[in-house]
Amino acid sequence: MTYQPAGRPTWRSLPRDLAYVVSGFFITLIGFIMLVPLTVLGIATAVIWIGVPILGFALLLAGALARENRALLARQGLPVADPAYRRARSRLKQIVGAISDPQLWKDLLHGTLVTFPLRITTFVLSLTWLAAGAGGVTFFLWAGFLPDDGDGLGSLLFGLAGIGAGLDPYLLDAAVNFVIGILCLVTAPWVIRLCTMVDGSIARVFLTGSWLPDLEPGDGGDDVGGHDDRRRDGISTSPSPRQSGGPQEIITRQAWMWSITGFASIALLAVGIPVMSVLYGLFVPFSFLLIGLHCIALAASVKWPHAAIALSAAVLVALALSTDTAEGLPYPVPVTVLITQTLLCLLIAARNGWATTLVAALASLVAPFGELLLTSTPDGEFSSGAVANLIAYASILALAVIIGIIIRQWLLGRRELLVQRERTAEVEARQAVMDERHRIARELHDVVAHSLSVISIQASTARFRLDGVTTEVADELDDITASARRSLTEMRGLLAVLRDDDGETKLAPSPDLAQIPELIDTYRRGGASIELSIEPDVETTEVPASTALSTYRIIQEAVTNAVRHAPGSGVQVQLMLEEADIYMSVTNSAGISASPPASGHEPKHGLIGMRERAQAAGGNINYGFLPDGGYQVSARLPRSLDPHTPVGAQNHSVDGRDV
Repeated sequence: MTYQPAGRPTWRSLPRDLAYVVSGFFITLIGFIMLVPLTVLGIATAVIWIGVPILGFALLLAGALARENRALLARQGLPVADPAYRRARSRLKQIVGAISDPQLWKDLLHGTLVTFPLRITTFVLSLTWLAAGAGGVTFFLWAGFLPDDGDGLGSLLFGLAGIGAGLDPYLLDAAVNFVIGILCLVTAPWVIRLCTMVDGSIARVFLTGSWLPDLEPGDGGDDVGGHDDRRRDGISTSPSPRQSGGPQEIITRQAWMWSITGFASIALLAVGIPVMSVLYGLFVPFSFLLIGLHCIALAASVKWPHAAIALSAAVLVALALSTDTAEGLPYPVPVTVLITQTLLCLLIAARNGWATTLVAALASLVAPFGELLLTSTPDGEFSSGAVANLIAYASILALAVIIGIIIRQWLLGRRELLVQRERTAEVEARQAVMDERHRIARELHDVVAHSLSVISIQASTARFRLDGVTTEVADELDDITASARRSLTEMRGLLAVLRDDDGETKLAPSPDLAQIPELIDTYRRGGASIELSIEPDVETTEVPASTALSTYRIIQEAVTNAVRHAPGSGVQVQLMLEEADIYMSVTNSAGISASPPASGHEPKHGLIGMRERAQAAGGNINYGFLPDGGYQVSARLPRSLDPHTPVGAQNHSVDGRDV
């Protein structure tokens, strides 16, 4: 199965396909220039073990380049799976161990022998096709400036066909080139898409070990009506190569900058020393010193821009004072010095603010213009070659600074856009949560609260609506009314919390240990037979609010379950203090119609809630059936939140067996 981008090639999809071809070419070019020397050097010196870390670093660099290629595919909206790289605990082991990673060898093979000739071909073909189209369509505008030798393409084709005799050769050439240009422009999206298809298919084999699956229409591309779910709002949700293990752990974005500037510094050092020594007559040790310092300044500009500016300015001054005018050669700024200083200013402008960029540009111009003033004639005339050199130097420097500023502003804008998208996503997520809370609040209000209100109204008015209501029944109805009103009060508090967008709702005090006897009395008034055994010191003991609330709710749930599932049974509630814990138990005997154990012994929602409360308070809980048919719930919660207080492991049991 071959790689097939989704969507029909159109002029709307052309920029993305062309960006893939061009970006891939430059990534491959940089990688090829860096990988081939490192690989050759590592293999050549591997016999004396020096080449082992060099070769390992080359492999990791190949893996980092492969990561950039995967990111390039991902930015195209294409599904990219990350291969499994071998991990190492230390960077040294990772560099040496890279030699045994087969995926890194595939990355190295892809970055040197496979992708370099392939992307040169696709790059040249794509640009040539577009240039032929643009040149053919505009041939009539610029053909008049070409020498007229009568052997144009139109004249040749019409001559071979035996037609067109007597016609103007210029018109024939313009017509033929215009037709060819139209054909090239019309077919350009298909030709460039073909280049991306071939490149993507081969890249997939080496980068992931498999072919890309065909995408369904509507999953990507720029075709009209297409929609890319993986790149919604410009953010790709496909697996990011930066999130997988492998070479990115050592080849970071900062390391990329160091690697590129370091490579450029070494190359400029190798070229600059002989140029300054042989052509400009600079003393060889001075050449090594000054050119070496200049290259160090270029590399140091990644992290220490101000020191790099000062060092480069000092080197420019020293070079201006120590070199003489060279007839026929660029002076006072040699080409190697111009390239080094331009790269330094470009890097500083792209990574620093306006003030630092302005200082770097001015410092780069002071020494050369000062040298021009010193070498002027007594009449104030300047060497035409020196003036031309400085004009070219200042123009190139200004262009580099402008490009660097544009890059910086683009990066800042992109970063701000990403931040805004993250904030928007957070707001949307928060709004979704609030919408769901409001929906739950509406459901509770419409169903539960209304039902409780009806219960309260019916129970409170029953004595007036019905005849023969005895005192005992009236008391029961009063208890039902009080319970319903109390539940309504708690429900209103819950609804207020759910509808509170800012979390500023004033909540009622949570139940504590002192209210447990009142809770038991409520059940007793309902006819339940409950025996409460509580130590006197429990109600006055200071415990964390979470522990007191969990104790209250666990007892409330356990007693409710006993009354509901074992009607007519006797219930014993015990609450006592231990050395570091609060112990509670709720035990009921077998009722008149006790509920049988649940199928599969799965805990219900009430038991799950008690378990979660015990866990939240840092305690443990046990629950299960007793041999006589009764049921017991026991829990032990810590009296303090001291992290050094030992808490027993949570033990949940049903029918005496742990679950």
